[in-house]
Amino acid sequence: MSIQSKNVFLVKCEIGVFESLFSKKKNLEVINHREIRQKMQNSDYQKFEPSDDVVQLQIIKKINTFKDCKRTETLYIHREKVDKDFIQRIKGLLKTSPFVIEYHLLHDGKMERGIKREFDTIEEL
Repeated sequence: MSIQSKNVFLVKCEIGVFESLFSKKKNLEVINHREIRQKMQNSDYQKFEPSDDVVQLQIIKKINTFKDCKRTETLYIHREKVDKDFIQRIKGLLKTSPFVIEYHLLHDGKMERGIKREFDTIEEL
């Protein structure tokens, strides 16, 4: 049985709220920028903080894995600020997916102007 569609949720809220609401599960991928940075720093034997570019590469790797994975149906990506450029980058990475991708925004009540039309659904947390 194959998945016909996938759901990408951009979650705009404080990190503590995100961490309390979303965690990785069987058919679910969660991308938390802060968690990725901490894991990379803790795994480095010299304990250097990774650059933003290195963290972004890890995030891109996770998105590409999600794009091609038949078992993972949903992706949650945390952002404290969701702007049109970020949305377009995510859509650009996922445009070659063999699945239909639906985009959703979960937000804390404060939104950037002009991004509503980028999403299939918008809900307040």
